Amino acid sequence: MPEKWEKVKLSDVATIKYGKDHKKLDDGKIPVYGTGGVMRYVDTPLYGKKSVLIPRKGSLGNLFFVEKPFWTVDTLFYTEIDENRIIPEYLYYKLKTFDLANMNVGSAVPSLTTAILNPIEFELPPIEVQSEIAKTLGVLDKKIESNKEINHHLLEQAIAIHKYFCVELVDDTFVTETVKSISNEVVTGKTPSTKIKEYYGGSLPFITIPDMHGNVFCVETARYLTNVGEQSQQRKTLPAKSIAVSCIATPGLVCLLDRPSQTNQQINSVIPKENQEYYLFLELLSKSQLIIELGSSGSTTYNLNKTQFEKIEILAPPIEKRGQINQMLSPLFDELNHIQHENNRLIELRDTLLPKLMSGELSVSQAAK
Repeated sequence: MPEKWEKVKLSDVATIKYGKDHKKLDDGKIPVYGTGGVMRYVDTPLYGKKSVLIPRKGSLGNLFFVEKPFWTVDTLFYTEIDENRIIPEYLYYKLKTFDLANMNVGSAVPSLTTAILNPIEFELPPIEVQSEIAKTLGVLDKKIESNKEINHHLLEQAIAIHKYFCVELVDDTFVTETVKSISNEVVTGKTPSTKIKEYYGGSLPFITIPDMHGNVFCVETARYLTNVGEQSQQRKTLPAKSIAVSCIATPGLVCLLDRPSQTNQQINSVIPKENQEYYLFLELLSKSQLIIELGSSGSTTYNLNKTQFEKIEILAPPIEKRGQINQMLSPLFDELNHIQHENNRLIELRDTLLPKLMSGELSVSQAAK
């Protein structure tokens, strides 16, 4: 332990409180947090100071740092923080170094309790060191959030262009296509045997549904295939600019591939015709709700098979017009892709620095070099 750092328990520096369900459905300006983030807004706050929100049930890894008055439902704990001992931002980053999911004491539903959280021990530096660490990590997080906001607006612009040319300007030159007829090929993914270790750990992205959430381009994946893994099902390799669409379990997610990749069996991927990838991405994105509805079919598990997926109809402008729209969209998607890659680098940097700064292995001045 570095000099002047002290060992403390979580209960020494913060009091864990239970969230409450908000009975009123009023529409105010105070955010109501659940395990997935802000659920809605109300008129009155539950707590008005900086706080770290810790999952009590559900997705145990979803921590939130809140700076302004808020309300939180009973699936989250909130913290009353002793700011004379610990900076709230520092506590947030410190708690992110713990694997809360492995502290689960629930059975059917993952759960945490105060009896598990209060005894958590960690080494606490002086306030001035806490401030430097929190500021360093905060700068990275603010840049990441700023980039996400930029990409959100870029996607909104792209959607507006598509809506104008493909919805508002529909005329008798438009034709009815299907997903199958408008693309070169539709490929259903497959998972190479996980029992063969040599198939995994290479450089070819292997896309599953968690990799698609919140992304326009699927630029990073949890798993990668080796050359041997790829060759075990080489016909499943998709070229760059293919469009992956989730059709089983969590249907309706749509992502572009920025390099050759493979997917698992829950994903149908469209290989677009030349100079139509961005236009077709937006067409499929606009069909997200339809894909969800087609996949439900009264079953407990969403499942839209390849044949059903290929039959989805698209009212499309003439081929020449599709190319013109695609060229118009290209700069927006190029910038989106660039920013997503930048964010991945920032996230990797933050996640590398986080445990080292928090343990004292690395000082802020050393990190700056």
